[in-house]
Amino acid sequence: GNTAVMIGCHSLTPTAAPSSRRDNSNGGIAIVGDPLEQAVLRTSGYRLVGSNLVAPMDDEDGGSGGPAMTILHRFAFSSKLKRMTVLATEQGGKGEMLALTKGAPETLKTKLTKESTPPNYDEIAFHHMSHGRRVLAMAVR
Repeated sequence: GNTAVMIGCHSLTPTAAPSSRRDNSNGGIAIVGDPLEQAVLRTSGYRLVGSNLVAPMDDEDGGSGGPAMTILHRFAFSSKLKRMTVLATEQGGKGEMLALTKGAPETLKTKLTKESTPPNYDEIAFHHMSHGRRVLAMAVR
């Protein structure tokens, strides 16, 4: 569910970098991209293995023990759509494709079913936005 969105729906890219810029928590690979996305990936216990593969960190590094995920296609964040979507599969799973989306709460709400939308969705989003926090909604299909 939400963990899949947090580890798979990002625009992070591995890059060649001087050894002083490499991230040891990511197996020594330097990562370019949004610092928030980098922090979310690391906090979730995952690391970027290649441009299209995320895998659990080793146990001693705080690994999640969850499945690796292969990113098949990225639909980059669009300011017009106020969201980004990634198509991915979990390794070792049933092979089903997942559509992972994150974006502005008001935008994603229009894509959710009534049954999947918490009754206090707007209230919670507004509460956090009114405190100056960056708020992103997540969805999986």
